[in-house]
This record gives sequence, structure tokens and C-alpha cells, in this order.
Amino acid sequence: MKSAPSIGVLILNWRNSPDTIECVNSILDDSTAPELHIVVIDNASHDGSYEDIKNFFIGLSNCTHDTCFGQ
Repeated sequence: MKSAPSIGVLILNWRNSPDTIECVNSILDDSTAPELHIVVIDNASHDGSYEDIKNFFIGLSNCTHDTCFGQ
């Protein structure tokens, strides 16, 4: 019998912690994957979004950039 696959999810945040938090919660609520790894990447928000997300999800993998690469 095959085992269920591990799933990795990358989420990009830019100045919108409420939507990012909702997205992570939705993935956590709906996933049946036995191994789920979520990484939130903040794209130089500088508005406190990164800190909000980091504090809301203790232990969540995250990364932040000092410069926004997506504008």
C-alpha cells in the first residue's frame, strides 16, 4: 500500500497578514496530508505583517526579505 505524499506549501505575504493567516488556517483545516510543511515568505512588508504571522503561528517556518522583489 502506498503511503500518502508529503506536501509542502509556500505562501507569499506582502502587507496583508489577515489574508495570509486565513490562507494558512484554511490549509491546516482542510488538509488530510500526514506530513504538511507550510512556509510563509514575507516580501519586505515593513508594516508588521511578518510579526503578526510569526506570532499567530508559533513554529511556522517563515522567511522575510528586506527588499520587495515583486513590485
